[in-house]
Amino acid sequence: MNFTETKEMRDFRTRLKKSIYMMSLVAWRLNGEDREDALSIRNLMRELKNKLDKDANLSEFDFTEIYGAIILGLSILYSSLENDLVKKDLLNIQDTLSIGG
Repeated sequence: MNFTETKEMRDFRTRLKKSIYMMSLVAWRLNGEDREDALSIRNLMRELKNKLDKDANLSEFDFTEIYGAIILGLSILYSSLENDLVKKDLLNIQDTLSIGG
């Protein structure tokens, strides 16, 4: 892994940690099934973080599978909510986790 890839991975890990914290705050403001969904998404984020911490050379397939599930979960949760403040927080989390650009 070259310097640029290492720096990008380090930056992504930092953004992922921030997103886990943000997702905890979102879950705290929700109730019922929406809260359970938010906590499940947070658990996926933690799983990805743990895998990245253990194996810097995580396969692209494993990364894409978990990352895609996180983004899909955030989108589904967004579409099911009515609270505009929580929706804005979910968009901020998606933006924080965005890759490339």
